[in-house]
This record gives sequence, C-alpha cells and structure tokens, in this order.
Amino acid sequence: MTYSSFPHPNPPRPADRGDAPSRAQGRGVPAPPDVQAADGTVPDACRPGLQQPGHAPVAPASQHQPLLGLRTALILAIAVAAAAAAGVLTYRAEHSTAAALLAGGGTFAGTVLFLNTIIGS
Repeated sequence: MTYSSFPHPNPPRPADRGDAPSRAQGRGVPAPPDVQAADGTVPDACRPGLQQPGHAPVAPASQHQPLLGLRTALILAIAVAAAAAAGVLTYRAEHSTAAALLAGGGTFAGTVLFLNTIIGS
C-alpha cells in the first residue's frame, strides 16, 4: 500500500506498512539502524545492561527505580504522622470532624515545608 492510495488523511506508521525496523534481540525495543548489523542483530556492546567503553553503565530494563526517594518518603511519613496526631488531638478537644481535618491538613503542609527546609538533599 502506498501513501497515495491510503484512504485516511494521516499517513500510515512504519509498522502498518510492514517496513518497520527489526526488533532488538526479542526485547520488543527497536534498535537504531546505525547499530544493527546487516542481518538485523545487535552487537553485545549495544544491549541494555552491558557497559559500553567510555559510557556509564546502562541499567537493564528489568531493574525498577523506586517511586519515591528516601528523603521524600521520610518527609512524607513524618508529615503524615504529625497530621494524624494533630487531627486526633483536635477532634478530642473540639469534637468537630471539620476542624480536625483542617488542623491535620494544615499540619501536614507545614510539616512538609519545614522538613523540606531542614533535611539536606
């Protein structure tokens, strides 16, 4: 199918035309054409997880990075604990859910700002 005979106003993607680049060693990630050999294979130095000369090591796709850093997790955990304490104490003193939620929310925000300032990065 050529571009001129394609009925949709948007041209087809390479995968739709059947001339997409070959996949890198079954990983589902296409290798750039400049690193593929003539037979479509990828040299060992270009695979994820192997260190290339003069370059930083590349993490394999199977290793996941944590969602939050340790500093962020610590700040949020302390802020949640402080907010819960403030909310509980406010509710016990005033028996008002709205006042307890407002006190907890304000304490959470203030604690995050304070700890972000004093805990070094």
